[in-house]
Amino acid sequence: MRSHAFFGLWLGQFLSLLGTDATKFALRVWSYSDTGSVTQFALITVFAELPSFFLSPIGGAFSDRYNRKYIMMISDLISAMSTACLFLLHSTGSLQTWHIYLASAIGSSANAFQWPAFTSSVITLLPRDGDNKKFQGMNQAAPAISMLLAPLIGGYVVVSGGLSAVFMVELSTFLLASAMALGVTIPPPEKSTEGQEGSGSLLGEISGAWNFIRMRPGLVGMVLFLSWTQFCSGMIQVLMTPMVMNFASADVLGGVLTASGAGAVFGSIILAFYTGPKQRKVLAVLFIGLFQGCLLSLCGIYPNAFFILSVAFSYMFFVPLVRVCREAIWQSKAPQDMQGRIIGLQKMIQQLALPTASLLAGPLADQIFEPAMSKGGFLENSLGPILGSGPGRGAALLFVILGIFGIFASLLGLSYTPLRRVDVELPNLGTKTDKKN
Repeated sequence: MRSHAFFGLWLGQFLSLLGTDATKFALRVWSYSDTGSVTQFALITVFAELPSFFLSPIGGAFSDRYNRKYIMMISDLISAMSTACLFLLHSTGSLQTWHIYLASAIGSSANAFQWPAFTSSVITLLPRDGDNKKFQGMNQAAPAISMLLAPLIGGYVVVSGGLSAVFMVELSTFLLASAMALGVTIPPPEKSTEGQEGSGSLLGEISGAWNFIRMRPGLVGMVLFLSWTQFCSGMIQVLMTPMVMNFASADVLGGVLTASGAGAVFGSIILAFYTGPKQRKVLAVLFIGLFQGCLLSLCGIYPNAFFILSVAFSYMFFVPLVRVCREAIWQSKAPQDMQGRIIGLQKMIQQLALPTASLLAGPLADQIFEPAMSKGGFLENSLGPILGSGPGRGAALLFVILGIFGIFASLLGLSYTPLRRVDVELPNLGTKTDKKN
């Protein structure tokens, strides 16, 4: 029965995510069409990400303190109220870009509380390890499927029914998610000595979760390694377009981006049948990182459309497995009553890595590597025979460098015993229910 409860909860949250992502896409299209400003277009993304970055640890602490079901419901209702305000403003012809900024910030703040509460509910709803990994696969499938479908749905609805129709779709998904959560009973997390560290104040509880990680070198190593992979993802998002567009058409770029989304979806689907390694999950994470590092380097060396399309699919195909292994490790090693704070801290660190990479990628490519790999550049004679020279080859060189660093980081992780043996040597504090059965 718990698996049925989780499926109902997951379905509601997936539909809510799909509605939110479709609306984000439609609002960005509307904003750019209305203003023609790239800056205002980009600011929507900033307001949609920044509040969640600051509030995720607090949202995690709330999910460990209070009823996780009600946190999810309240978060969805707050987002729904924000969307309803946009709907009313648009219906009266009063909608302005700053309204979208404010609504995006409110939605981002609500998500900072909703996501830790939802994710930390997995271990209490599905305490058995096999079910846990299977439904973690479903969790990873949700954002991958949304990444593919949301632009199609948002684009179709905004063209056929206008922005008001998009708002109505999102409102419906929020209300449906809240209704489905209402019918689910989420057991409270088991209390632990570690989870009670710093109890009494939000800051103390967040510090207690950070101390839990800091005192375990293997977990610190995993945080650093996974932050590096997030950093790589941010660099790839920025660099892929200039690298491909300088030797192929926009259609090819679209194919590469679609292939990456399809790889993530297929990787998630596979996890419904194969739940990943039963033991030594961290080795799977590190060896996949080694493989992905090789892919990045080869991607920069061979400017061939079909090859890069294949690399994009293969790279993203393994991302869901890495995330499932990561979540399985955290959910087994962290106490149940600390899961929310751990998830919140993870999200904050990941959100820091992505924009940092995005901010660095442009200047590195434009100011250093593109000039160096241009005709007459100081690296043309040494690296030009391997990578080629001219527009886009500086971005290609950055891909090679990222790949080399990725290979080095994976080998370093494999040689660092506390990380290599993290899922063997640390006790399973998050699956005490298993031991009682």
